[in-house]
Amino acid sequence: MLLALVLAEVLIRLAINVEPSLEVRDPVLGKTFIPGFSGQVWIEEAQREINLRFNTDGFRGPDYAHDKPAGVRRVAVLGDSMVASVAVDEKDTMVELLQTRLNDASTTSWQVLNYGVAGSGTSQDLLVYRHVAARYQPDVVVLVYFMGNDFADNSPQLSSRRVYFEVTENDHLKPIEFTARSSAGSVWLNQHSRFYVWQK
Repeated sequence: MLLALVLAEVLIRLAINVEPSLEVRDPVLGKTFIPGFSGQVWIEEAQREINLRFNTDGFRGPDYAHDKPAGVRRVAVLGDSMVASVAVDEKDTMVELLQTRLNDASTTSWQVLNYGVAGSGTSQDLLVYRHVAARYQPDVVVLVYFMGNDFADNSPQLSSRRVYFEVTENDHLKPIEFTARSSAGSVWLNQHSRFYVWQK
């Protein structure tokens, strides 16, 4: 069995360009990208290496101070992989394009912050806003919602391994218990075994 696993690891490394996972589980948010990561990563969807940068909060883009500089307006963009846009260069993400267009069309200085996480649903987006994005004092919050999968991503009956809420009788949101813990072995395999990442 051990020999078969070693052989599978070697074959995957030789035949398929599989990178370690860029995502980490978070006990509050569900998951983010690796905080502070920066480097060239082969992205299968793009069929090339992309230079990726994740800030210290674990989201794509640069670090910003929590306090807004005077005269600056901020937009927080929340969503899934379409917002994170790891298959394109940072300058070509919709978040960067929005920032460029806002700054070109206005005398106001704009910062557009990317809070996209692949595979997230709107429940996770709510938590990202409450625990991360709100600290950056956004003037505008944009939630990107894709009917193709985001509807199902909000239901524990239709998808799994996400953060979920249920609506109480008093119309309040009650979190459904979520466990984001990973075993030490799973964390190690995510970073070191291409076969493990490929089969996931």
